[in-house]
Amino acid sequence: MTIQPVNPEPKPPICYSIAEAAKAASIGTTKLRLEIGAGRLRCRKIGKRSLITAADLAAWAASLPDLRDMAPDPAALKNFRKSALTET
Repeated sequence: MTIQPVNPEPKPPICYSIAEAAKAASIGTTKLRLEIGAGRLRCRKIGKRSLITAADLAAWAASLPDLRDMAPDPAALKNFRKSALTET
């Protein structure tokens, strides 16, 4: 007789709803919908339901620019303490 584990590790989802994908990506649903509308994130439909595959979400996240490659935002720098910018 084989004993099965009580709580087997759950399989990762294949698809996410809009809300689930936003939560997984740590962004809001509005921003997620803007990314879909801009064509940067692929969304699929089944009936009225919008689904984002785990692979598409991972590819979208990997395509985001690296912070080190972006020019500094002067407006964002205003909120930093001057001492934080000069610390090493």
